Amino acid sequence: AESAQNCTGMGSQLVVITSKAEQEFLSEQIRQSKEPKAYNFYIGLFAEQDDQWQWVDKTPYNATAAFWRKGEPSNIVDENCTVIHVPEVTLNNWNDVIPTTKHHRICE
Repeated sequence: AESAQNCTGMGSQLVVITSKAEQEFLSEQIRQSKEPKAYNFYIGLFAEQDDQWQWVDKTPYNATAAFWRKGEPSNIVDENCTVIHVPEVTLNNWNDVIPTTKHHRICE
């Protein structure tokens, strides 16, 4: 919620990723960034109910255009937010996390 509010305060929203090209672009930008590699980045995908993922802008969630890490989303209780998991070197680098975890965010 804090990341979403921060983006909204700048006149934007958490990033919505709907294509492989967008995922490739963001993954490359993160790899080239000077941010410490231990940080993950919130994106605009969340679940209000278990395994019912939705984008912040109401773009329909398409499981075939999702880039989850192997074993994710893990559906552990309260893991209802999504981050790009920086240490993952493949394009499939999304991870579900609890919303109180401190991470960077990507706004668009």
